[in-house]
Amino acid sequence: MSDHSIFVLRLKGREETSFRENVVGIGWSEARGLEAVDDWDVFKGIIHKAYPHYSNRGLGNIGGSIWNFIHGMKAGSLLVVPLAATFKVAEVLDDAPYYDELGLKDDYAWRRKVKWFTEKAVPRSHASNVLQRRMKCQQTCIDISALSEHLRTALKRDNPISFKDELYTDSRPVVFKHLLESVTDLQLEKLIEKIYLAQGHDAKCLPKKQQQEGDVDVRVEIDTGLGADSKPLAIGIQVKQHEGKTDKYAVQQIAARVGEGGTIDRGIVVTTATDFDDEAKKLAEELDIALVTRDELANWILDNLGRLDG
Repeated sequence: MSDHSIFVLRLKGREETSFRENVVGIGWSEARGLEAVDDWDVFKGIIHKAYPHYSNRGLGNIGGSIWNFIHGMKAGSLLVVPLAATFKVAEVLDDAPYYDELGLKDDYAWRRKVKWFTEKAVPRSHASNVLQRRMKCQQTCIDISALSEHLRTALKRDNPISFKDELYTDSRPVVFKHLLESVTDLQLEKLIEKIYLAQGHDAKCLPKKQQQEGDVDVRVEIDTGLGADSKPLAIGIQVKQHEGKTDKYAVQQIAARVGEGGTIDRGIVVTTATDFDDEAKKLAEELDIALVTRDELANWILDNLGRLDG
């Protein structure tokens, strides 16, 4: 996505033409010669002469939208085009607008060539409340460059934004900070133990010096629900307080306890790092060991926060 300016542009019934011809436009076609004027007072004077029945306040709002379209946008600018319950995004292809005389009949003479950035319309529910409010603005063209991250997030989403998503997004940095600054290795292991206990499973932190090969920090037993004679599912968890990426050694530690001859049925590696390196991921996939990164750990903690004591 471009890092240039971003505008909301309301097409006001001209959507079909814009999508078909790969152009966007703005009204006020009687105000000519605006592309050559970079003085605001002169610019507004031309609009006032063409549309004398508008008040000064009305001309200010109108002029701001036209100024954004003619002088604010450049090649690479992104346009958010609101539709009924969706929106589309276009990239501006030219540095300056052009005046198309044929557009006079439907007041669509000021135009810009665009490339539609999104093939399909994006549901408005994928946008943050802040971005949705800006799309409801009644001005024809407004600058929303400050909301670039909101737009990036909306375009990446597969599902509507929920209150929980927004709350977790804001809360994760606080969880990250305390995981790295306030929680020791042992406290993190105890925290994971408490989460499983709160969920109704048997869980305990294991001693650091263990007789067997490999290492398990937290052992969890989960009732399979298959009857009194069935054995619980034994899960071994290796916990790492790392920054950056966690390497394959953590996977190797838990792998030594999994499967035939081991003491656990399933292995999990939990890390405060942002990710695992490629070798760790490859080994974990081969051995069917689950990997939990910092983001997933934070969500896990937030999901169970109300169940934890102390």
